Amino acid sequence: MPTDDGQEKGAGSTLAISSPTNESIKGFVSIFGSQITKGELHIHLPKFTKGRPVVARIKANAPVVIPQLRDVNNYLQLALEHLGTEPAPDSAARALDYMEDLLDLIERTLAIFEGNLSAAIHYPVRRLDPPLPGNLVLEFFINHANFITKVHVVDDPTAVPKHGLFPALSRLRPHHHHHHPNQSPATHTASDSEAVTGTVHQVSIETIYPYLDTVRASLAKAQFLVSDMIKKFLVFVTLDDEAYEAFSAPQAA
Repeated sequence: MPTDDGQEKGAGSTLAISSPTNESIKGFVSIFGSQITKGELHIHLPKFTKGRPVVARIKANAPVVIPQLRDVNNYLQLALEHLGTEPAPDSAARALDYMEDLLDLIERTLAIFEGNLSAAIHYPVRRLDPPLPGNLVLEFFINHANFITKVHVVDDPTAVPKHGLFPALSRLRPHHHHHHPNQSPATHTASDSEAVTGTVHQVSIETIYPYLDTVRASLAKAQFLVSDMIKKFLVFVTLDDEAYEAFSAPQAA
């Protein structure tokens, strides 16, 4: 969670980036909060790197932020603040608004895990030591409860990313989501034909991230409980209104 000094606290995780069926990317990343604070990747794409393996490192003095994890942390912080600072509801309408606002924050957080970012370059990593060759782009993102490491080989090494996407992918269609003012704006989607416009090759490794699985399961349970509470509350309010109308109606002589 973010703290007053802008730092994050919480348990860290070190993930092995490897696959028995894919030798193109190997290494590890250490994640603390929403940042990769340390990592080393060995990228084997001889066809595109003049036959030589590429080594990329992430160091503590230049951490890499994972925007989705940052957004998860921010929404959870907002939910905790909502629970801890909201005054006690003094009417049925306010009580319902309170629960619906909480449910909205939970559902926004869950939606972050569902984003399909496989078709475009959304989060290019720039702060690597040493820098990658100009035709390679590395990115990290979250897909469900998995941590994805992806390397793109682009057809224009001189392209400069704009709004997280490369000009070669400019035909991507913007897809807007409702979001909190302090959160990241629209994400983008693309069809398969558009996805290859600026990428001549890509390889990815999917790593199970147990922490994300736990958070996602807990949020799903909270979503069910709050949603169920709202349904029962609406039934209670409806019955209460009907009872009030029945008792307040003029009685026949």
